[in-house]
Amino acid sequence: MNKELLKTRDLFFAGKSALEKEQLNKILKQLNIYFEKIYTNDLFKNQKSLIPIVTDILASSFSGKLSSPLASKLNENNFYDFGNYLLQKLKSNKKEIDLLIHEYLNLIRVSEFLEKIYGDKKWEKLLKKLIVESNFTTYHLFSQRARDYKNKTLFKVLHGQTEINYSWETINNNINDYKKSFFTLLNFTNKPLVVFFTVNSLEMAQLDIACINSGITNVMIPANSVTQNITYILNQTKAEYIFVSEEKQLAKIKTIKNSLKYLKKAVLIKGSSSEDWVLSFSEFLKLKNNYKKGTIENFEKKITTRSLASIMYTSGTTGVPKGIMFTNLNIVYKRFCRALALPKISDKDRFLAYLPLFHTFGRYLEMMGSIFWGTEYVFMENPSAETMLQNMKQVKPSIFISIPKKWIELYDSICEKVDIEIESEETIKKVVEETTGGNLKWGLSAAGFLPSEIFIFFQKYEIELMSGFGMTEATGGITMTPPGRYFPNSLGKELPGIEIKLEEDGELLIKGDYVMQGYFGESKSETFTKGGWLPTGDIMQMDKNGFIEIIDRKKEIYKNVKGETVAPQKIENYFRDIDSVKQVFLVGDHRLYNTVLIFPNFDEEESKLKEINDEQLQEFFSSVIVTVNKFLAPFERIIDFRIIDRPFSDEFGELTPKSTYKRRVIEKNFKELIETMYMQNYTNLKFKSIYIRIPNWFLLEKGILNRDIIIDKNGIKVPKLNLSLKVKSEDKQNKLFKIGNYTYKIKENFIDFQALLTTPTYWLGNQSLTDFTGNSIYQWYRTDYKFDKIEFVKPNEKPKINDTVRNRIKKTLKSSEVSLEGLHYSSMLLQSSSVIDNSLAVKYLNFVLDNEVEQNYNLAVELLKRPSLASKLNYRRKMFLLAASKINKISFNIYLDKYIEHDKNLFDDKLIKEFVKNARGKDKLEAIEKILEQVLNSEKRKKGFVNTPIPSLFKLLSNYGINHPISYLKIRQLFVKYQLLDSRKEINQIAQKERYSLRKGFRNWIGINQSVAVDPETFEEYSWQNIIITEEDIDTTDKKKIIKAISNTSILREAIFLISKGVRIGLNDILPGGIWISHLGTYHHKSVYRVSVQTRLHGAFDFVLNLNKNT
Repeated sequence: MNKELLKTRDLFFAGKSALEKEQLNKILKQLNIYFEKIYTNDLFKNQKSLIPIVTDILASSFSGKLSSPLASKLNENNFYDFGNYLLQKLKSNKKEIDLLIHEYLNLIRVSEFLEKIYGDKKWEKLLKKLIVESNFTTYHLFSQRARDYKNKTLFKVLHGQTEINYSWETINNNINDYKKSFFTLLNFTNKPLVVFFTVNSLEMAQLDIACINSGITNVMIPANSVTQNITYILNQTKAEYIFVSEEKQLAKIKTIKNSLKYLKKAVLIKGSSSEDWVLSFSEFLKLKNNYKKGTIENFEKKITTRSLASIMYTSGTTGVPKGIMFTNLNIVYKRFCRALALPKISDKDRFLAYLPLFHTFGRYLEMMGSIFWGTEYVFMENPSAETMLQNMKQVKPSIFISIPKKWIELYDSICEKVDIEIESEETIKKVVEETTGGNLKWGLSAAGFLPSEIFIFFQKYEIELMSGFGMTEATGGITMTPPGRYFPNSLGKELPGIEIKLEEDGELLIKGDYVMQGYFGESKSETFTKGGWLPTGDIMQMDKNGFIEIIDRKKEIYKNVKGETVAPQKIENYFRDIDSVKQVFLVGDHRLYNTVLIFPNFDEEESKLKEINDEQLQEFFSSVIVTVNKFLAPFERIIDFRIIDRPFSDEFGELTPKSTYKRRVIEKNFKELIETMYMQNYTNLKFKSIYIRIPNWFLLEKGILNRDIIIDKNGIKVPKLNLSLKVKSEDKQNKLFKIGNYTYKIKENFIDFQALLTTPTYWLGNQSLTDFTGNSIYQWYRTDYKFDKIEFVKPNEKPKINDTVRNRIKKTLKSSEVSLEGLHYSSMLLQSSSVIDNSLAVKYLNFVLDNEVEQNYNLAVELLKRPSLASKLNYRRKMFLLAASKINKISFNIYLDKYIEHDKNLFDDKLIKEFVKNARGKDKLEAIEKILEQVLNSEKRKKGFVNTPIPSLFKLLSNYGINHPISYLKIRQLFVKYQLLDSRKEINQIAQKERYSLRKGFRNWIGINQSVAVDPETFEEYSWQNIIITEEDIDTTDKKKIIKAISNTSILREAIFLISKGVRIGLNDILPGGIWISHLGTYHHKSVYRVSVQTRLHGAFDFVLNLNKNT
């Protein structure tokens, strides 16, 4: 048998392309027999040499493209028995059998085999045993896939229409480098731990994989976490190192730095910082150069499937973050079990992913799922609906995992294009495919309610959209509606690898090998019940088929529409010590924001509530809520309330026997009143003839209610926070409004503060606006929000500059830090009357513009479009030079137009000299010509052009032609046009003057003629007269004039330069006798001569010379 297996191995090494179909089928059939013989006859006992041969066969099935044919032909029962046999042989041949089990596990995940064993529960236990006993960790899983797929794309990053593919080999190399940097950073500690406070990016994914694969425990903090939770997590885990994505996250760490007992360093993935405790990502990567060889390998040997791999934090029922601990077994086993539930997913699939990598579905199902299945993982550019739809059409995903909101957006987009009630199924299907990219086959909606009609719609049009229920504690999914078996409102049945049961009160309990190890810092007895069951806190009902449906929540916790976890009891407890509140009920489950129902305590002895009117009652409780909001995270805060006229009671079924709330009953009983608080996601304020629209999230950030932000004659006020922002209508007809320090043109019938607050180009340098919002505005930057209905017009009130601003800019320049704060301060400094301030601002903008890939580059580009920001003309000129030298050609004409419009006298001699020295390319010339034409047309009816930009633009063009001779001809033609054809005398004169200047400069550049040259072959000297030959019948006088002109002026050299578009010759370039002059004719007092020139290296040239007979 040894020989037969060796022969089979060699054929597998050769690959599928080397085998005929019949030969392949015969080999695959024979393999089934070999597997059966091995375990039946215990061949590994005495023929240990068979073990590596079988290992090689299974391993080479992927490189040889034989894994699918092999998996499809395997007898699943024989292969199951073979797996059990491998477990038995572990004790005697541990190392070699481990390797064989790893290849066995690799083959099991092939779609063709998974379809054979779908629904067969015996495989769940076998897989778990194989993973544990062979110590198959995430490191082995990733290494195996990297070996098998090499040049196949793992990650795809989108930038508009540009797609950047990252192969398995590239990612593997990067990860190995990251590991070295990690261990150097962590000083080769025995218990390495780092924290990630990051948003999705290629770097984050690679860093995460590097940690999990090398035994570094990484702690995930949700990117939307508030500072008090971040502080708690960092101190609880005693973290010394944290990775942050960008300035937005770093800003939060800076505010709490002094409260962090253990933190030593932060690594900033994008950008740089002036803080000495912050490392740039490039500095982190350089740490690999100090790596101690062998450290990683020694550490990886100690990693087991029971080793702690990661801690992911989520809100607990009391609102205190809980660290959920995952082992390698949790992560790896979950992947096999999810694959058992979805057997048709294969390495030919593609995820379009946007769910956060600090979210279990984003991290484990999408990213680790892509690694497990060998699929492509495509980073969605941003989570906006517009971008999602664009990305779907572009990359054509086959899998999309999302919260309900995105499926609703997809559904709505389809319904906008086609009437699903009346159009044919064929038409609707075509629109569905156009909208989703035409390749979408699999979908999952979780972490919220999605109407059953949307599930049914997508399934009808061949997108298997499944429902499910999960928890972070279970490494994500717990139940799922199986493919083809969706029932309305059902959350499906348990996934492979997990057990579920209902307690007497209906609470769902779970148990299994991918349920977390426990909560960090808590004992298992505090978390799990007897028998190892974990209560979910959700009340369910189960049908006869084991499908569950949620009825209520036992746990005091819910998720808002964004998937953020809210603990209502914690928030309600803040009202407990307020005597005037008898009952309070928090609303917000699967909603955009939280509100409360309040039943006042009119019976309290010292209460004055009975003595005040309704308006005063509303104001009183408004103040109470603002006070409570100070203790809450932004997403927990309350922005509206209603006073109810009766208490919650048993009579209406609203209380449990323990007097706790039956939340669903209360929400049902008060539904109409609750809905009045969710009519819109913004607050409308009437300001004179226009509305000001304040987004509700801003109220959450400030901790105020919608009724706490008001309008007065001067603008917006928040009396409770002593905040105000001036708003003034400056031009009603043109809709010009002063908001803070700036004037804006509003192109809608409302002022949208959503745009103002989330788009830095609107607020950078507007000190009054940022004073109103506070420094949190640096964290509100949204790349997915597009708005063009507001236009910056001008600054109208100088900001108040102090040394703090100046010193901050100096510090950022010194440390090469690019930040929103830096751009904001530089915009303020530009507006200053101080030359020193202006200089600092321009210097910082220049620094930012040096790097086009820097995320704030485009913001600096936009700032340069605002010459009015600079209070001094000299610095507007410096801004213009920056734009001219740094900005791409497409937008230069925009800058030129804006600067000329702002300053008619923009171009002085100094600016002209600097500009033409650095200007390159015809785009600059075309822009100047276009602006000149525009200005000439706009000034047509005016008399006199002295105080217009016209003279300076002509002068700019002549200097441009002098410094860039290749443009001489075009500019000369332009000048001739205006000199001869324009009806305005002044324009004729300006054009003539600059044409003369242009010609003089051009001839200076051409230089004077050589009088003598040396023939390189004969070494004899010769002059112009020696190289000119004329026809015999040429007029003697004309002959003398022509020879004199060619000898003493640059006419011939000018002509050749112009007709050749750039060839510059001298006497030494022309052969003796190389100029031939012939007479073409004489008429109209003019003789016409043909001049033919033969050069040594540049070929031949011909041009016509006209000689006026009247001179």
